[in-house]
Amino acid sequence: MFKDLGVKFVVVEVGLFFLLFTVLGYKMNPKDPFFIHSSVNPFILLLVVFTLYYGLMASLFFFVFLVLALQYIYTSLPLQFILWSLLITLICGEFHFYWREKISVYRERNRYLFSKLKELRKNFFLLKISHDQLESHYLVKPLSIRKILSEIKKKLFSMNDEEAIKDLMELISQVFHVQSASLYLKKGETYVYKASVGRKVQFLPDDPLVQKALESKQPVFVSSGKNTSYLAVIPIEDDALFLIKEMPFIQLNLENILSIAVSLNWFMKEKSNSFSLEKVPKVLRELPPEFLKEIKVTSELNRKFGIKSSLVIFKVPSEFEDFPFFLEEKVRGLDMVGTIPLKKVLYVFVLLPLSSFSNAKGFIERIKKELNNLIGISKVKHRIIDVDERTFEKLSKLVGERDGKS
Repeated sequence: MFKDLGVKFVVVEVGLFFLLFTVLGYKMNPKDPFFIHSSVNPFILLLVVFTLYYGLMASLFFFVFLVLALQYIYTSLPLQFILWSLLITLICGEFHFYWREKISVYRERNRYLFSKLKELRKNFFLLKISHDQLESHYLVKPLSIRKILSEIKKKLFSMNDEEAIKDLMELISQVFHVQSASLYLKKGETYVYKASVGRKVQFLPDDPLVQKALESKQPVFVSSGKNTSYLAVIPIEDDALFLIKEMPFIQLNLENILSIAVSLNWFMKEKSNSFSLEKVPKVLRELPPEFLKEIKVTSELNRKFGIKSSLVIFKVPSEFEDFPFFLEEKVRGLDMVGTIPLKKVLYVFVLLPLSSFSNAKGFIERIKKELNNLIGISKVKHRIIDVDERTFEKLSKLVGERDGKS
């Protein structure tokens, strides 16, 4: 906090409050302006406030001002008062540091949980869109939006952005019957053409529909504006604009426009959050991209804030191919399951975000109990590792070595 506010601002504020209290002290108690011999000392209270609010560095500035003033005003330096003040400063500084770290950890934990909640909400909405489209196309052309988006996500993780955008445009064309539309990405103060459905649509920054979309940051279509060149304009956060010029009138409704907006926002979010699979050892690339990304996210939480997450690795015979499905029914909403099939064995990975080693042991005991009740098996080969910046390396060695032996 001290760095964020700036050293000059804090020093000036400390100096002004010190000067104000000194003047008041001279007026209220001229013989003892710093209340050295009083039972209640306002300077100590101010010192505690600065330490708790700004941290140790700000209070040390105040302490220096106080010592210099005491040396100048009093005939003999009150060492006992100075030492007590220093002790209180250090104790309050430690308290500030401890709780600031605690608050940072919980703030990051809540940010992670909120991001997962947003992701679940987005996935549920995509599931609804996919279900509606399957229902409406069932007799003619069955189609799963989630399956197509999954393929697009794989291409994003493979750093094949051009193919991913091309597939997204094709998805919008097929599912929402858009005939002519263009995607423009923001670069600086301008928008640069990126891709199209059908014929390219020219970007007109002064168009009233464009202006309304940029002001409201919400999708708008032709009923919301007049004298426009577009049927709809969809802003994608602050990153892009999607301009729709031609589509069947019967398809131009709020539900379809919002569905297109969700798909585009999902794509831009995944594009900005994706990391290259080239950084992942080859033996681990069988795992789903979402699983690998979540390992990266939880390892960053551990590196920056010390937030613990665990990874449980099960090793089962390859004929137990339904074991991952069994685990998926037993995990929490935040947990993720991934598999790597080898020659004779199946490695099943369960990522437990925000869970310590002891929580992971509790999860394994619960799985053993379920297996024993279900099929009479009480033992299953497993291993628990903490998620940190060396997780990919540890998993690569574990799977690679066992693969070589099998």
